[in-house]
Amino acid sequence: FETIRAIESLIGKACFIQFVADFLLQEMDMAVGLSANERLTAEIMNILHRDFSSSQLSLSAVAESVGRSQEHISRGIKEVTGKSFIQHIRVLRMEKALFLLRNTNQRIYEIARQVGYPDMSNFMKTFKKHFGMTPAQCRNQQERGKNGHE
Repeated sequence: FETIRAIESLIGKACFIQFVADFLLQEMDMAVGLSANERLTAEIMNILHRDFSSSQLSLSAVAESVGRSQEHISRGIKEVTGKSFIQHIRVLRMEKALFLLRNTNQRIYEIARQVGYPDMSNFMKTFKKHFGMTPAQCRNQQERGKNGHE
């Protein structure tokens, strides 16, 4: 609760709550009788939530850590969640980037690195494709909202 109280914006609080809710749902699913594929997917999703900011995170690294083939993991995640491995990483990174843009004064290139994008141009393209605006536009929109100019 201290963390959520420290977040100033409502959007930031909502992002944080969504992140925690997703994590808790995954933990609960692991406690319930799941199929082997669902348990493996839950384990992989926990790894993604933990390590999404690492630029070294890859399908091969996760496959090695859980002792399964890349194909098995890729197919299993898609079957259970309807999204690809890469889509999950992208969503986690973009949501964290949005949170940081709206709740910190960090520079955009620092946020890009912090969420696993050492290549700034790749981060910019991905962010714009995901949210329909650049990180700077997103931050400016947030600032206008704080100052009552929207």
